Amino acid sequence: MDTPNYERLLGYIPDSWDPKLYVLSGSACLAERGVRDVGDLDVLIDESLWPEVQQLHTAGHFPPGPDKSTKNPQHESNFAEDGAGRRILFTGQIDFFVEMPRIFSLGPEAVFERAQTLRGRRVVCLRHCLAIKALIPTSRIKDVQDMVILADLIAKEEHVRT
Repeated sequence: MDTPNYERLLGYIPDSWDPKLYVLSGSACLAERGVRDVGDLDVLIDESLWPEVQQLHTAGHFPPGPDKSTKNPQHESNFAEDGAGRRILFTGQIDFFVEMPRIFSLGPEAVFERAQTLRGRRVVCLRHCLAIKALIPTSRIKDVQDMVILADLIAKEEHVRT
């Protein structure tokens, strides 16, 4: 399956970034496998990239949302309880996280440690993606469908290992 939006959004990630310092999260693990395209891109970044992300965002480097906004109301409502001071930046189509939102017990270290490299890109492992989607407070149809796909992909990966 083609993933034109995913490929387009990846173009906003600076080539200068060390791939070890960020992990493509959310549905990127499905897009990277060609399962489905993404509506936005979630990126877990190392703390060292945070100042550059803020600078790029201020300079208007990242694409705004469909309504030309740099806000994503769906995500902001999901993570509103994180409050001020959390290093989570919603740019409209690309969301950056230094820390995992508080609703997840999963720490960023675990995500970085278990990330998979596919086509030269580091993406969240299938199990972590499934766990994250299962904890989203407002289960969207898309997320429920993704959970079924993720469970199937995990089962296939485990079958190949045995």
